[in-house]
Amino acid sequence: MVEFKKKIMPIFYTATPDDVKLRTELFKKELRKHEKKHGKEQVKKWEEALKVVAGIKGQEVKPTGFAEFSMLFVNTLLRKLKVKTKYLAGSLVKRDDHEEAVMELLDIDSSDV
Repeated sequence: MVEFKKKIMPIFYTATPDDVKLRTELFKKELRKHEKKHGKEQVKKWEEALKVVAGIKGQEVKPTGFAEFSMLFVNTLLRKLKVKTKYLAGSLVKRDDHEEAVMELLDIDSSDV
């Protein structure tokens, strides 16, 4: 039997780790808006979850730009999947042989979120 372990790999697209750690006003302001609709208890749970995720080493898109980030992220996934390096052309190509493993890591259909 093969056992899969889920891993969280935060990607900070427009936000920074400090935003997610609630050290800036970006997320704090939005959470205050949600508090009116969802209540203090629910927002408190979200704050705790954000702080946990922010503590996991993630990758920021801003410093490198999207194209370079994409290549770095794919290489990180391949290392985590323990895939032997294959030659890739200068442009992105579809990798059917790894698509299922990547989808498992991303856990697109998860209802735990």
